Amino acid sequence: MRGAGKWVLRGVEAVVLAVLFWGATLGFQGAWPYGVANWTSAWLGKAKPAKEKVDRRLWFCSALEIEMKDSWWGRNYVLQEGEWCVQYRVFGSEEWPIDVVYGPEGRVRVVFDSYE
Repeated sequence: MRGAGKWVLRGVEAVVLAVLFWGATLGFQGAWPYGVANWTSAWLGKAKPAKEKVDRRLWFCSALEIEMKDSWWGRNYVLQEGEWCVQYRVFGSEEWPIDVVYGPEGRVRVVFDSYE
């Protein structure tokens, strides 16, 4: 009986470790894109780079030109002459889009994200 109890305890330990590992994996999957989106929007807002540099640096994002009415946080912004908006999605995720308004010269003017 003592040997069977030992194996039951080992089985319980294995299940607990598996559940902990699974939870840590889910936490990492949720936190990683959020952190990358936060870092990306901070860089865009400070550096205000040209679109070519943004496209090279944000290779991990999908990009889609949108109208301002389709922006979650920038929908009240009125585009000026020559401006356009591009929505970047980190790893293609729709959860934390970053909406970037570019000026006629092709440089970042305004960044809209969920952290405002």
